[in-house]
Amino acid sequence: MTVKNNSPLYMNFSQVSLNGKNISGAWFAAPFSTLKIPVQSSLSATGKKEITWSVINDYGMSGKKYTAIIQ
Repeated sequence: MTVKNNSPLYMNFSQVSLNGKNISGAWFAAPFSTLKIPVQSSLSATGKKEITWSVINDYGMSGKKYTAIIQ
């Protein structure tokens, strides 16, 4: 899975999941960079996928949870 950070800020992910399965790891995307997150082949099967993520906010807490459908 590829994450593109078009902002001038670091994005520190507190949680990333694909189809309800947590993808463990410490993930951060540097400003104006691309991050590749390895995904198990069973999770990356063809078809519609739901990705959920949240980012650590300025207060060090997990921020709003976002969800998107990817195909």
